Amino acid sequence: DQVITVTDTTPPTVVCPADLTIECDADDTPTATGTATAVDNCDVAPVIASTDVVVAGVGSNSVITRTWTATDANGNVSMCDQIITVVDTTAPVPMCAAPFTVQLDALGMASITAADVENGSTDNCGMITTTIDIMDFTCTDIGTPVTVTLTVTDENMNSATCTTIVNRDV
Repeated sequence: DQVITVTDTTPPTVVCPADLTIECDADDTPTATGTATAVDNCDVAPVIASTDVVVAGVGSNSVITRTWTATDANGNVSMCDQIITVVDTTAPVPMCAAPFTVQLDALGMASITAADVENGSTDNCGMITTTIDIMDFTCTDIGTPVTVTLTVTDENMNSATCTTIVNRDV
């Protein structure tokens, strides 16, 4: 009698989807970013799985390392990495208040803040900060409309502006 033992020690060949860059509000699941494929010399359907490691960057930016693992019926394993870079390149959407009037005090002065001009500005991925270019008003040029610019900046330094008119009144 001759005993011939056949063993499979060759791991499957796994091919990762291409590395890519996506916007921070995009779908980062394998359905959207691609799925690995695998072939094996002894198994027609190796099992493919993935795990993610996310390294946060500045603001909404991050890097996802998606490790794809292919395992054949005999426990042989091979892996590859897909790198998904997540970025925020989209500026916020600024929303300015309608034109309004500020009342000057007894000294002929008035002040406004960005909150007085900001009217529901949004960003696709994170927090925003707001600033205005003119905050203080005096009795000079009473009745002359002043254009105030609101600048909205997201945590990745994307920014956009809008304007409103501020009138001064005594």
